[in-house]
Order: sequence, then C-alpha cells, then structure tokens
Amino acid sequence: MNLLKSLCLVLLLALTASADDSWMLFQEGDVAEIHLSLPEDALDWMFAHTSLDSLHLGSMSYHSALIDTVIQNVGVRLRGNTSRDADKKSFKISFNDYEAGREFFDVDKLNLNGEHNDPTVSRAWLNWRLWQQTDVPASRAAHVALWINDLYMGVYANIEHVDDEFLWKHFDDDSGNLWKCLWPADLTYQGPDGDDYKYSSGGHRTYDLKTNEDADDYSQLARLIRVLNQTSVGALPDSLESLLDVDGVLSYFAFDVLAASWDDYWFLKNNFYLYHNPSEDRFTLIPYDYDNSYGIDWFNIDWSTRHPMEWGSSEDRPLARLLLVHEWHNLYQHFLLLYNERLFNPDNWASAAAAEALLIRSDVAADSFYSLDYGFSLYDFDNAWVMDDYQNQHVKYSVREYVDRRRGTIPQQQDWMSDAGPVVYDWQLEQDDSLRITAAVWCHGGLDSVYAVLDDAEGSRQFALSYDPVEETFIPAEADRWCVTLPLPEGATRLCLRAVSSTGVCRYPLNHDIQLEQTSSSPLRLNELLADNESVNSDEAGDFDDWLELTNTSAQTVSLNGLYLTDDEDEPLQWALPSGLSLPAGGLLLIWCDDENQGELHANFRLSAGGEFLGLADAEGWIDSVEFGEQDEDIAWGRLPDGIGDWQFVSPTPGEENEALAVNAAEPTAFSLQARPNPFNGSLLLHFELPVAGDTQLRIVDLLGREILTRTLGHLSAGSHDWSWQGENQDGHQVASGCYFVVLKSGAVTQLRAVTLVR
Repeated sequence: MNLLKSLCLVLLLALTASADDSWMLFQEGDVAEIHLSLPEDALDWMFAHTSLDSLHLGSMSYHSALIDTVIQNVGVRLRGNTSRDADKKSFKISFNDYEAGREFFDVDKLNLNGEHNDPTVSRAWLNWRLWQQTDVPASRAAHVALWINDLYMGVYANIEHVDDEFLWKHFDDDSGNLWKCLWPADLTYQGPDGDDYKYSSGGHRTYDLKTNEDADDYSQLARLIRVLNQTSVGALPDSLESLLDVDGVLSYFAFDVLAASWDDYWFLKNNFYLYHNPSEDRFTLIPYDYDNSYGIDWFNIDWSTRHPMEWGSSEDRPLARLLLVHEWHNLYQHFLLLYNERLFNPDNWASAAAAEALLIRSDVAADSFYSLDYGFSLYDFDNAWVMDDYQNQHVKYSVREYVDRRRGTIPQQQDWMSDAGPVVYDWQLEQDDSLRITAAVWCHGGLDSVYAVLDDAEGSRQFALSYDPVEETFIPAEADRWCVTLPLPEGATRLCLRAVSSTGVCRYPLNHDIQLEQTSSSPLRLNELLADNESVNSDEAGDFDDWLELTNTSAQTVSLNGLYLTDDEDEPLQWALPSGLSLPAGGLLLIWCDDENQGELHANFRLSAGGEFLGLADAEGWIDSVEFGEQDEDIAWGRLPDGIGDWQFVSPTPGEENEALAVNAAEPTAFSLQARPNPFNGSLLLHFELPVAGDTQLRIVDLLGREILTRTLGHLSAGSHDWSWQGENQDGHQVASGCYFVVLKSGAVTQLRAVTLVR
C-alpha cells in the first residue's frame, strides 16, 4: 500500500497545489502519532503553573497515513479551563509563535484535548463529526496518540482551532472580527460603547477579540448586543434579518439540546465564537467545546428529558429572545425534529462510532493517564458507548442510551405556535444570462405558494418557485428548498420573495428589495473551449494549439471592436480582439490561445488543461466569463445549447454548433476510466469504456486499503458507461475529505484512478 499512498500524494499535490491541505490532519480511520520534545525543566515549570499560558519552545514529529514529518521551533502550552487541574492535561501546539507566519498543513495551531471526563474519549469527536454534516461553520476533529519526551500521554482529540485560518476556510471575507466568548458571556447589555464589553474574567476577556487585535474595535459587537437587548420582539425580525445569521443560531440551539451539550451559551453562558463578516455586515455564531454531552452531568439534571424550550435561562440570555418571535419559535422546533430524525439517528453515526472505538481501543488500553482522574477502566471505555443502564459518577448514560432516550422525548415536547406565518430563512441568487433563485421557505401549517416579484421594464411580475428538497439531507435549508430559474428580463433591477400560507404572508427581505446586478447588454458569449488539443484541429502553422470560440446570440450582426479576452481575472483587458471584426447573427468565431504571434486571431495567453478562469470584457466591465476545471485530451468544454445553455463536456466542434459528448457505439479499442471533476465536492462522474462485454465491479478504496464502497454493476456491454459517486460509503453515510482510489474491474482487467474528495 506504500506505493499507492505515494501515488495518491503525488496526484494530490499536482491537483490541489494551492488547495487547503488541513483535511490531512483530520482524516477519519487513522490515529496520528504526535511526539513532542521539550526541555524537562520547561515541562516541570508548565505543570507547576497550570493557570498560566506560558509557551515553551520544542519540536514535534507527526506520523500518520498521509504525513510523516518533523517540525522544529513549535510552541507548547497547557490549554483549557477546569481541565488544567486534571491529571490528564490538554495542550496547544503553535506553529507561528516562534516562526511568524508559519503554518503546518494550513493550520496555525493544534488543540489536543485530553477528554479526561469522558470514558469514550469520543463525545467531542462525535459532535464535531455531526456538525460537519450541517451547513454551520464548525471545527473538525480526529483522534491522535501523544508522546511528550518519550512518555506516552494517551489518546487525545485533535480539535480544529478557530482562528483566521478557520475563517479563510469558511467565509468569503475572512478579514472581520472574531470574538471567543467564554463565561460569563451572556450578551447582556452593558452600555452603548464597544469599550463597555472589554471586561475580563478568569484571566481573559469575556469577549476576547482574536483577530484585528491592534484595532481592538468592539463597536460591531456593542451594536449586536444593543439590538438583541433593546429591540422589541415585534421588531426583532426586521432588525436581525441582515445583522445575524438567525437560522445558524437556531441550529446551534437545536444541536446542543439534542447532544445535551449544556456547557454552551444558553445554559452556561459559555463556549461560542462570534464572527462579524464585514462584506455582509452580519454576525455568525460558531460552536465550540463539546466534551460535556450525551449524558455527562454535574447538576443532577436529566438532560434526556429537559424541555427544549427551557434549556437555559431566558432572563439573561438575549439570544434566547429569538424564540419569542413565533415564526422563529416554530422554525427552531422544525430544526429539532429534522436533526432528531436524521442527524442524530444512530443509523447515521453508530457504525462510524463503532469503527472509531475499535480504532482507538488499543491506544486507550495503553493510556496510563486514562484512569487517573475518575478511575475509568477499559470496561468503561467498552460500555460507555452502548450499554443500557451504564453509569459511572458524572456519566449518567452511555452515548447510545442517552441518544435513544432523547430522540424519544423530543417529539413529545413539541410546542407549536398556531398563529405563526411562513418564514424565508435562507436565500441564494445566481445571476448571469439567467436568474436562479434558491430559497429556504417553511411554515408549520404548510405553504400555499412561494413566488418571486421582479421589477423590470414591464413593471412588476411574479414567478412561482417550485418545492425541490434534497432528499435525506441533514441541512434544514436543503430540506426546505424552493427554486426557480428564469431568463433575466432586460432592465430588471429589483427582486423580493413572497411566501403564502393559511396563517399569513411573508415578504423577504422585509422592508427592502434585492438590487440585481446590471449585466452587460452585449449578446456576445463565450461558447466553447478546448484546453488540451492533441489532434482535433490545427492552426495555420499546423500546430494543435488550444482555442476558444465566441458566439453572437442576437439576430443582428455585432461589432467586436473594443472587446478583450483574458485568462486572468485581475487583468480583464489582457488581449484586445482585432479592430474591424464583426460577428453575424448566430455566428461563431474561433480564437487560438497559444501566446504566439502567428496571426491576428492568436491570443497572448494559453489555456490550462488543469482548469482556470476565462473572461470576455470591454472597457466598462465583464461581458461573459467561465471558470472551468480539469480538462481531458481532445474533449471540449462548451454550452448546450450554443450561447445560452449550461457549460458541460461536449464533442469538439470548432466553428460549428455544439454537440453533446459523442458516445461511440462501436467497441472501443482500450479499457479506460475517467473521473470528473477531480478534486470533487458533491458528485463524481466516472466515465469508462469497456473493450468487450463482461461482468463489471466498481470499488472505492481508501489510502489504508479498506473498501469504502463496492458496487456490482452486472454484465455490461462493450462501449461507454457512466456511474456517479456521491461520496458515500457502503452504509450510505458520507465519508471524510481525503484521497481515495476508484478500482474498476471488468472480466480479467482492472483500471485504477486516484480521486480527491474535498468537503
């Protein structure tokens, strides 16, 4: 398997040279080994002064299925709150304190949590795994085995650090302010000024600014807290619609109730982040710290039966005021039911949890620190997952027993507001040649209709949206999805949505319209490109160079004067089309992309077969553009139909109308397997050619050689075939980001293709 690993890593580096490599630190199915080396006197001093965040210089070696490296000059310190006094302590490893700007596989720091009060060592791991199946920005987690100065410290949870790197991975604009909010972070009103919220508790600011520290500007936080506290309930939707990701907060509430994570905002005014996205002027809540969950209790409370509307105090928790708005109250109940039925269903997580327990069991058995704090033994580790009537001190249930009890009580505790109308809680707008509207719309009593109101040159017109849910999704916005695609009317300027039910009408946005981008009126469009031309057609010099094709979608001849083509989004005027050219109605123009001075229709840039940006512009802005991925030899990327259709792989037709990718009915001469796109995020299309008919099987294998998925395709005829993989394993559960192998066997021959899944 070492050869396969090496092959995969080479392919991975070639395909994702500029991609985020942090997924390698959180690969499921592998326990990385971390070895820290520190001066003994530094280690002794750190353990003798547990309340201090003293940073000590050391080195680290990291060994996993994907990584084998040593890194010098790392900083090591204790981390946590009450866990600092535990026998099994938690640690933070920093890569950029002693060497500014340095990263380790695209992270600045590692958080290694001892999980000393959890006999499974996995409650936090399970919660972060579930969060990854939602659309809430949340940390990833993996188990590691830790040594310090050759002393085995035990199994730890490596929890992704929330910092500027985390923001870069989750937000289009990562330049905003990030606050880490620890006890007593209740978000109650202290005054109108940002400085009113710079108070400290426990040796740190309650609202601790983690980015843009030099500016130390708390004015945005003060504004949010003022609105939460001083706005009447009736005015909250209008005030918070654009200021706060409300459905993200409701998802956070629902998740914590189901997981019994009481060490949070609502119950304990603790452990969350707030990020202000300056581009949107909007706050997002980011969850944090999940080891106290699934029946761990220090308050003599049965969390499996606690009412979801009475989880914590509503007197001094202004975020809980959201639930006083009847529509948001019902939406929260809706999220609870969906997460309860799907996300927390053991069918979704139990097999993965069992595999993880088996994976770390020997490491736990060798962990001499595991038993020090609460006397846990391997009996506790084996039974704290699934045993009925399991209890040991503060651990009142096994994980499985708690989940079963909680899932049974939630449907009995529903409390609907009968007068609540519909709510639009998510919205996406894509605008180019057409207008694609996707919205999350829901009402407890059902919806009569959802429609878009568009203002254009002809006045206001209505377009109905269709209910188009994603089946079996864990994301509420996908379960409540309504969509419409319509041609963009000329002169269209404004847009809003309306949802109608028997209990009322909802307008979104409440008191203003969405301003549409004013697109170019030019009928010219990029139509087709060939970025890997080996044998399709040659230019005047006989060279098989890459090319692109323009088309005129109008009924009149159009001048090409003043137009530019570019493969650099930051340089729209890179290459000027020759003056004096025009394109007749429906006409096509072929332009060679060879960066050679061989004629007037030879652009000064080349196309990348690995994928890139391509744009058509004039002096006032973009007319049309496309971002294409990895291309295959002699296969074009074009619109179907010409000029107005979606981009897809097509048969190369330079100067002629685009055609769907040809399927050769004759027997192919070779056995081939192609995967597109690669890397992929949602769906991977596998296209393969069989030279002869035969019994065919397709397998997905991970880096360790374990079969993820096996599909018997039956006896297939010779010729072309397609099959798609959605990133699921044999049980239908989504697998983690990483490198996998597609193994296709037909008869006595086999084809292998390395693919990369990036979530």
